[in-house]
Amino acid sequence: MKYSSYKIGVLEIDVQHANIDYLLTELARDGLDKEVSKEKFELLKNGLVHHFDFEEKWSQTNNKNFDVDHLESHKKLLVKLNELYNQFTKSELSMCEVSLTMKMELLKHVQNHDTRLNA
Repeated sequence: MKYSSYKIGVLEIDVQHANIDYLLTELARDGLDKEVSKEKFELLKNGLVHHFDFEEKWSQTNNKNFDVDHLESHKKLLVKLNELYNQFTKSELSMCEVSLTMKMELLKHVQNHDTRLNA
């Protein structure tokens, strides 16, 4: 995904989106052993948790509409990430498939929810 695909016009959030995209790209690199993949996955998961928390607090501080659907989407994305990782640990998915799936899910999230934060 291109960085601009995740850009919503709020600098702090755009930088976090770029960092998450970078972590997803790193996760997809071929040849990573399971231990390195696990470490990179934890970085990604922690990055997403931090980003979602920041986004929710930023919305309140800046009087932006942060509806229940947006909050629910954050929760679903974290559940999806964990489900994908479980499939990876069972050798049902490659880490590249995990990464690409999450990139698509996050892109949909940005288009359906985050873009409204700067409206």
